[in-house]
Amino acid sequence: MRIKQVGVKDLFGMFNHVIPFNERERVTIIYGLNGIGKTAILRMINGFFNARYSVIRSTPFSVFVIWFDDGSHIEITKSKRMIESIRTVEKESPELFAEYHTPGQPPRVATLGLFVKPDNFPMHLLEEYIPSLIRVAPDLWRMGSSEELLTFEEIVDSYAELLPSFGLWSDPPTLVESSRRNTPDWLAELRAAINVRFVETQRLVATTRSTRKNRRESSASTSAVARYSEEIADMIQRRQAEYGARSQELDRTFPMRVLDAKHHAAPSIEELRQRLDAIEKRRMRLKQIGVLGKETNPTFQQVRLPQSADETTRNLLSVYVKDVEQKLEIFDDVAKRIETLIQFIREHFYKKQLVIDTERGFVIISTASGNELSLNQLSSGEQHELVLIYELLFRVKKNSLILIDEPEISLHVDWQMQFLDDIQNVVRLSPFDVLLATHSPMIINQRWDLTVELSAE
Repeated sequence: MRIKQVGVKDLFGMFNHVIPFNERERVTIIYGLNGIGKTAILRMINGFFNARYSVIRSTPFSVFVIWFDDGSHIEITKSKRMIESIRTVEKESPELFAEYHTPGQPPRVATLGLFVKPDNFPMHLLEEYIPSLIRVAPDLWRMGSSEELLTFEEIVDSYAELLPSFGLWSDPPTLVESSRRNTPDWLAELRAAINVRFVETQRLVATTRSTRKNRRESSASTSAVARYSEEIADMIQRRQAEYGARSQELDRTFPMRVLDAKHHAAPSIEELRQRLDAIEKRRMRLKQIGVLGKETNPTFQQVRLPQSADETTRNLLSVYVKDVEQKLEIFDDVAKRIETLIQFIREHFYKKQLVIDTERGFVIISTASGNELSLNQLSSGEQHELVLIYELLFRVKKNSLILIDEPEISLHVDWQMQFLDDIQNVVRLSPFDVLLATHSPMIINQRWDLTVELSAE
């Protein structure tokens, strides 16, 4: 399932927008004046599919609609309801209603209400995940930045997106678990049908939650580049472990499969030679990009095949070659993505190249001096580019929807003009849809056919 179009009525009480998606090229660009609602629409789409309903609830609008390519659509509306408040008057809180229309079926309706507090919910989590909160009574907190006093329900209504989402298996249960218990199956299935990822403007900082011991302190921040460097190293190590496990399994069953091979026609010596040459090139490529570690086995070029060989020898070699092909295919998908990342850095970063190290992840080398550079020596623009391209290559599932807010941030004009080509190259590698919001004509770069203007009229 893919999104065909989104629309919102009375956004901020004044704007009506309809955004048809470019389904063929899979990239849609929205642009318009500041304050017209570009970022708000991205946040609302993300809020629905990732159950961050407080984001939608806090955005002024009357109707929000998402149309899908199967002819169905979901319509989200608001109404006012009263919630308990510490003040003498009750506080109004908008409640969200979703109505799902599918061809030939009656509408299905759900309330996207506030999270419900389980009886055994660990209240200290509020302060761990929202460090500026200070508990002043059993069900009362002060927001440090504003000194405002808030009840549990008011906190969840305003800050649900900051709270944990550990799923149904967590013990004790979390806020999201309680919400999911009240989510109808059709709504859960609809949200799960499209994986949505929001790439926000602040993408260079990765937030790590404070520990219980440091709950009064701000959440620790770490470089997203450093985090992704560790992540890619872990990813390669997992693939290498899988490679080792498959090697052991194939080696264990090798004699039995050689005996079985004699019952089948043996390939020609020329076919075996071609497959061995292809495997050797494949191994060398994997070593060059840092995926395949050093091995004690001889390279295939050292295995000299005779001009002719009997059927028994050819059958044995056939089993051996097939085993190596099965072992190496473990790296195929990640290798293509790493090659794309390395090539991107080589083409975009001035006098720098990226090397992938199995233990350390990203290693940046100055091509001018040959010296290694630390990750924090990359410019802000280089870090933005590295983080964005990494997320698109390694953190996006096939046929996802990627929401990108202001990709031009910290990018040189030349990089902005190349941006769409870079995105479309990644889309071809792993198909997904992109909806991006921009102020930059350089990002659009004559591709006005991909754009939708958000008008104030």
